[in-house]
Amino acid sequence: MGNCFGLRADRRRCNNEHLANSLYCADHAHLDTISKEENGSGGNGKKPGILKFLGKRRTPPRDDVNYALPDEFRQASTAQLIERLETDPEDMNRWHCALVLRMRRDPAAVEPLWQALNKDVSRWVRQQCAVALGKIGTFESIPSLVEASWHDPDPGVRQASVISLGNLGFDEAADHLMGPLKQDRNAFVRWDSAQALGNIGTSNAVGPLSEVQETDISPQVKKAAEEALRQLKRRGLWQ
Repeated sequence: MGNCFGLRADRRRCNNEHLANSLYCADHAHLDTISKEENGSGGNGKKPGILKFLGKRRTPPRDDVNYALPDEFRQASTAQLIERLETDPEDMNRWHCALVLRMRRDPAAVEPLWQALNKDVSRWVRQQCAVALGKIGTFESIPSLVEASWHDPDPGVRQASVISLGNLGFDEAADHLMGPLKQDRNAFVRWDSAQALGNIGTSNAVGPLSEVQETDISPQVKKAAEEALRQLKRRGLWQ
């Protein structure tokens, strides 16, 4: 067993253990249905095994990473990469592990990447984990990225997290982006939160984006909010 994939009201990970046939506890059982629908497996009555996702996943954006990986990482199995991500004392080695897991887009890496995003001492490793979770593209990547976008001490990690949430494109992430959009002390995080909301495309974002367009102290953030609103208007989500 392990922790539920849900979030508490404070955007921290749920402390409850997940149910035997789900990634969620009883309090977050409704997310199991949403997960099946979003991952393309809804309606068939089947339950996924832990970190074994059924059906077609949403296709995340292209990943044009072009990096000469050392053979020891490129040729390692996913299980070996996960173990090194969790235990290797060298920051660069853990970064390499996260990069390869990002390139492989294996849903089995969601849980260990979440753990590393939450606990790794290196901001560069945490940032790479956030990018990797966005590239994997499953609904179950959302809570890890939300938690980091609200609570990570490094603005670069928070920025990577909100970008990944926008790239994932799940409507369920939108409400969680309102906090970083309006409250983050770093203008780049607010800027990318506005862009992410435009990418997701939900009418719930119209009010917060309009407020930020009027009141944010950064001209760049105001411009990003304005462009996001234009995106929503083009999609017919507001007049």
